[in-house]
Amino acid sequence: MPNAISPNNISLIIPEMRAQVAREIPEPAHFLNSADRDSFARRRQVRLFALARDIQDFLTNTCQDEDERAVTIALYREKSAARA
Repeated sequence: MPNAISPNNISLIIPEMRAQVAREIPEPAHFLNSADRDSFARRRQVRLFALARDIQDFLTNTCQDEDERAVTIALYREKSAARA
């Protein structure tokens, strides 16, 4: 795999990605039943997976080296903290 991600991978920013997904897909005031709750949870999981895939793709295919990946992750964390 080109540009293998060593310590600077998306596992370092899972909390920030979960927070982004929570902002994008807020929890409703109530659920009608457990199927609604399950559907909501699946929707968030699908979005988290897509976000993780996109970020990992960017880190792998766009960033030129480990330093650039580290800066990208730091900037994502910084922006996420500012939105919290």
